[in-house]
Amino acid sequence: SEQKIEELEKRVASTTEQYKEQLKQEAEKAAQLLKETTERLTREKEELNQQLNEKWRSAEQAHVKDQEKFITDISELRRQLQELDTQSREEIRLLREDAQLKAREYDHAVRDLKQEKESVADESAKLIQENIFLQDDNEQLRQQNTTLQDILNSDIELQCHSIVRDKLTPLTKNYLVHLAREIQKSVAPSLDIKVNDVSGLITQVNKIIIWPDDKALQLKQKFDAVSDLYATLQDKTVIRPSEKVTKFYEQLNDADQVIKTHRDPTWKRYTANAAAILGIILTGIFPGLIVLGIMALRGSSPKFWESAGQTFFASSSGEIVKNVPDVVMNKGIK
Repeated sequence: SEQKIEELEKRVASTTEQYKEQLKQEAEKAAQLLKETTERLTREKEELNQQLNEKWRSAEQAHVKDQEKFITDISELRRQLQELDTQSREEIRLLREDAQLKAREYDHAVRDLKQEKESVADESAKLIQENIFLQDDNEQLRQQNTTLQDILNSDIELQCHSIVRDKLTPLTKNYLVHLAREIQKSVAPSLDIKVNDVSGLITQVNKIIIWPDDKALQLKQKFDAVSDLYATLQDKTVIRPSEKVTKFYEQLNDADQVIKTHRDPTWKRYTANAAAILGIILTGIFPGLIVLGIMALRGSSPKFWESAGQTFFASSSGEIVKNVPDVVMNKGIK
């Protein structure tokens, strides 16, 4: 782009000089032609005047019978003189118009070249900006690629990915659909429930304005909380699965502090299943002690696991035994 601008600047300068030189030459040529034309017409006029004077003198000396011929000749000379004068004026006018036309053409050409230069400069600026953006994007892609390579090479991240995909996501999706059916029964009969379109289902529920009673509002509170949990699991901006797992349980613990007061058995079953999955992580059933690996990867202290994580797990352990009898604490989910 910079090279193109430089070439265009040279082209503008070169063309400008060429036009100036061409205009100068044409102006000189026009001036010379005007001078020659004026001189020629002046000579012709002087010759005609001289002939006219000679005719007058001859007419004065001629006999009466020749005077009529002299008068005719004089009239013809006068006519030629008048035509010559008209012709000279017309030729001079045309020469001046031609010079003015060439001057305008020169101005237009220079202006067009300058506009083209400005257009190329603008385009170059845009390309430079786009190049900066592309470099930033490439750097982000490089970093993401590095992160993905780390994830692919990490047993911990792969195991967390399996937990998110195969356990937490289906569990949360199914509970969302269950809550949507409850909303359909008591709040919005026209709710169109499509099991494979959870995002569309969330959008529909978010558009509901009227929640008629406290029970409906509690239902909304649960749906909103589980929607946020689902969004965390689906968040494509979070590349590391371990971060999704950590954030999921942080959110679940916060939501449970509020929603467990509803004494809803379906919520208890949902948290019990989630706690069972957390138990798999905390008890190190997967090789490599995932929880320690997560903390090492994230560079974080184990406070979450000591507080939110283990507290949630401990408070839910009773629900695991009560509501999910097929969950064995030391063996994971059968």
